[in-house]
Amino acid sequence: FVYPKYFHKKGALSAARQGDNVNPKKESSGCQFYIVTGKVYNDSTLLSMERQMNENKVNVIFNTLAQKHMKEIYKMRKANDENGLYDLQEKLFAEAQEQAAKQPEFRFTSEQIEAYTTVGGTPHLDGEYTVFGEVTEGLDVVDKIQQVKTDRSDRPEEDVKIIKATILD
Repeated sequence: FVYPKYFHKKGALSAARQGDNVNPKKESSGCQFYIVTGKVYNDSTLLSMERQMNENKVNVIFNTLAQKHMKEIYKMRKANDENGLYDLQEKLFAEAQEQAAKQPEFRFTSEQIEAYTTVGGTPHLDGEYTVFGEVTEGLDVVDKIQQVKTDRSDRPEEDVKIIKATILD
């Protein structure tokens, strides 16, 4: 990720990937991408998202720590050791809070705020998927692609093909 330089504003080209449960390193797919559409947000919604992302930090760290103690957790569950589970939970939660406090608060950059409040995008994907390019012309075509009829698997009923693309430096 080259974040926050590249983020999920409308028109961003981003690499797809498998979910965190099978891909904890968040490695991008080499053969699938998506073009961001999203929606336009107001300032207060972005502020709420910042708050939520900062609060979620502790949960993410806690879950990572819990993963490292899974064998111990399974043993305690099997033994019905509720006190041991509670003590471990308290210890891991305190450690998660301590680690989260050492990290800087998440804040959208002024460039992100400008983009998300004017052209739109999908800010909740920032830092989760790799942004590697941008549609610089033809956003109206992207809007049309978004409107095509899809099947139950969310695939277009008729293939949508990119006939010509130009790579700019």
